[in-house]
Amino acid sequence: MQRAIVIALCGAGILALGSCSRSQKEETRLPWIELVEELIDLERAARLDVPGAKMISSYDRTGGNDDFNNPIRNGEDGWWVLADLDGPGYVSRLWTTGGWDLRFRWHVDGSKKPDVDKPVKPLFNDGGLFVPPLSNHEQGCLYSYLPLPYGEKFLLESQRGGTQPRGMPKLYYQLSQCDLPPAHPGYQPMPSALAGGDASRFEHVRSTWENGTFDETLPAAGETTGSEATVRPGESASLVNISGPAMIRRLVVRPRWEAIPHPAATRLLRDIVLTISWDGRQPPSVEVPIGDFFGSFWRRRGFNSMFLGMTNDTFFSRFPMPFAKSAAIGVRNDGVESFPMTIECEYTTLPAWDESLGYFHAAWNRTDAGAVGKPHPIARVSGQGKFMGCILGVVNEDPSWWILEGDEIIRKTEESEAGWQGTGLEDYFNGGWYYRNVMARPLSGLLHRSPFRTIQYRFHLPDPILFDEGIDISFERGGKHDSSGWMESVGYYYLASPGESGSGFDVPSRYAPSDEHDTATFMLQVLDHERLGDFDGARARLEEFLALHPDDPAKDILALRLVAYEERSDGYDAVREKYEAIAGGADGTAAAQAKMLMSIHEAPGKGLLSAYCNASSRLSLNGKPIMKVDHPEVMGVLPIEISAGTHSLVVEAKWSRQTPWVYAHLASPLGDVFSSADGTWKWTKNPAGDFHDPNYDDSSWKPILRSSKGPPEDPYFKVQPNAFVGFQSKGEAMPLRTGGDNQTPIVFRRVFTLE
Repeated sequence: MQRAIVIALCGAGILALGSCSRSQKEETRLPWIELVEELIDLERAARLDVPGAKMISSYDRTGGNDDFNNPIRNGEDGWWVLADLDGPGYVSRLWTTGGWDLRFRWHVDGSKKPDVDKPVKPLFNDGGLFVPPLSNHEQGCLYSYLPLPYGEKFLLESQRGGTQPRGMPKLYYQLSQCDLPPAHPGYQPMPSALAGGDASRFEHVRSTWENGTFDETLPAAGETTGSEATVRPGESASLVNISGPAMIRRLVVRPRWEAIPHPAATRLLRDIVLTISWDGRQPPSVEVPIGDFFGSFWRRRGFNSMFLGMTNDTFFSRFPMPFAKSAAIGVRNDGVESFPMTIECEYTTLPAWDESLGYFHAAWNRTDAGAVGKPHPIARVSGQGKFMGCILGVVNEDPSWWILEGDEIIRKTEESEAGWQGTGLEDYFNGGWYYRNVMARPLSGLLHRSPFRTIQYRFHLPDPILFDEGIDISFERGGKHDSSGWMESVGYYYLASPGESGSGFDVPSRYAPSDEHDTATFMLQVLDHERLGDFDGARARLEEFLALHPDDPAKDILALRLVAYEERSDGYDAVREKYEAIAGGADGTAAAQAKMLMSIHEAPGKGLLSAYCNASSRLSLNGKPIMKVDHPEVMGVLPIEISAGTHSLVVEAKWSRQTPWVYAHLASPLGDVFSSADGTWKWTKNPAGDFHDPNYDDSSWKPILRSSKGPPEDPYFKVQPNAFVGFQSKGEAMPLRTGGDNQTPIVFRRVFTLE
């Protein structure tokens, strides 16, 4: 990476450098923007000569589950010290929850005046450099990957928590720090603002994270190789062989889904095992069921993370995989069905082997409910290397989310006790409070959430965990290993020389545990696919469900929804006759919904307004009452006529059951007009004046800053099937902030313009 000219920055601001007295030292340091650009340097994952991360957290020092309000020491009156770091180094990740209204402040290099002193919530999304997705407020927590460098010292403090009844506020926090070698010049502290070329470089990193355009950051592949094969039951196939030294940049697997029946497709994700061997070493360094390796736990899942996922029905990996002599990639079919597929590998040759590069490894492990009392192993590794993250599937047989109280415990062989101890399973994956809705971010994500099952991932590009002799990474099974649950995982790591994968295939079964709630929650699963942008996966989930349950009472509605997916991909003209046939059929509900789906194509000014509310809600358009909704499982849909111009939609909602939320969506022939929590809704109580008027001044109303946990949320986790694709999944539910007052309605308002 080219070194830019270093310019010392001085002055006031939210993130000012403190004082110009430090500028002379800072002139010798590297520009902060170069550290930011490492957030899109995927090749860095394979390097063993980068700074390793250590973590400081609020874990319960007594070994219990009270992982909050545990600073490293008390500070001055009313303050806690959360971290006191010696430099040179940088903070690579900061995560917190619970202390929403507390203030954070930090001092860089001994500055007497805090470089930052702000309430927690606005700090993580201040509209300046702390912006999504590099810094986020979602999933019940706040987290930031913006690097915070320091030369000599970094002191992080928070206002004291636990001062209110029940120990509130309960401040949970995690901080990852990376030490730089003493001879390293270090990086300039984070500036208050950027301009010119630095601003453009920052926006490039931010937009790459936001749009998931990581393929564009990869070097142009010098070579591409691959093969097509049908791997029969009991067979193994060697598919790719490459001579080194070289580095694999991108690995792609395209199953021929159309040739695989749906129930078989789900089984094959675990039956087909991907193997990779380096430099002729056996057993392989990667030995993982093919679906799990790419993140498709339990069934196919379309998503795009920094290092792996599935798009356009194609699995991909962007993990850099360097090797000195040879790479051999193959698959093994341990099932009873054939697996037709194409594999493709993009790689570049290296002029010589670089000893600072590591060999890629992946380990698959599964433990069942009988392992209660024992941790789940992600990876247990000998040798020198770095841990780069994992995907973890969790199933709790107890009817609760308690299994998510388990912490990650990471102990290097050279440590007498674990140096990395977490504060909760979902905290490690950049979540909190048992998560909210599914999402896929570059370095972390929640791919599935239904009672009581989750699939989550995290990668350690900016905060890798380096080890010299070996490492043991595991998750507690609940707060005290006391949950009867299953855990399944793939751990990704690099070693200085090829070794065994560490996978554990000696298990009674590889298949996902049966789901007693499947018939109740399958629509929730369909909507989760849509929320990830995986409409092909949503369609496949419905087809699979109908294949397994051909006599389900909702089969006609589900068949209509399949037609709606077809409309989304092929256009209205391609499905018009199918809609007409269903509209003229005998099933009243399916016929009525088919007519509504056709109605918005009849003439200009047609639309479909939907409302899905776990609160007693009345909807008005430009002051005219149009709909009442109050059901945690059923979405209301109404055809409307709406002209060009500016309009106001008002939802007046009143508490009627626990976890109240509202959700609204407007669709037109040209596409979606809006969905709830899209950043333009506002809310208040007891508004004065004619708030239905589109020109009403609502500047004093509060914006919707975050979503509720739903929809849906237990005990209301069932969604009544319907045919309206995208209506319940394009936005987030808006919570009712009652403040204990369950009688006064909350008023939500959205102004929109049609042309």
